[in-house]
Amino acid sequence: FYPSLTKDGTIYFNRRQNGERVEYIYRSRLVDGVYQTAEKLPEQVNCGANRFNAFIAPDESFIIVPTIGMKDGMGGVDYYIVFRNEGDTWQEPINMGPSINTAVGTGWSASVTPDQKYLFFMASREMPKENQPKELSTNFFENLLTMPQNGSADIYWIDAKFIEDLKPKN
Repeated sequence: FYPSLTKDGTIYFNRRQNGERVEYIYRSRLVDGVYQTAEKLPEQVNCGANRFNAFIAPDESFIIVPTIGMKDGMGGVDYYIVFRNEGDTWQEPINMGPSINTAVGTGWSASVTPDQKYLFFMASREMPKENQPKELSTNFFENLLTMPQNGSADIYWIDAKFIEDLKPKN
């Protein structure tokens, strides 16, 4: 599921093993025009109870992993970032915080623009109570189906500068 490519052609993707319902993140390097046998990434990347639609930075400096079942999760599926070290080792996953994660709702897919200025992400969120009408009407329910923050998935974007702030300082 959800392939993500690096500048050198390495492909990262999610895959289920032997009929399991749990997804794991793999990568396959492109060597001399041939993709190599896929390798399952370590537990820092395959964090939580299940993972979905990971996005790899084109330079492989980080991977964004929507995951569920983390101790510091905010609820449902949260976005985590895992930075890659020189020597192809991975740091511990970091919750990307309340800018994109919420206690109510889930996120499944993220992508950073090629210039690394913006992060686009999917999230299902509920309308804040203060935005809900005091009295419900047929018109409100008819419009609710196409409104953002109706509990269905919407696409959001934010400035990606905060990613650099999440990177652990060595």
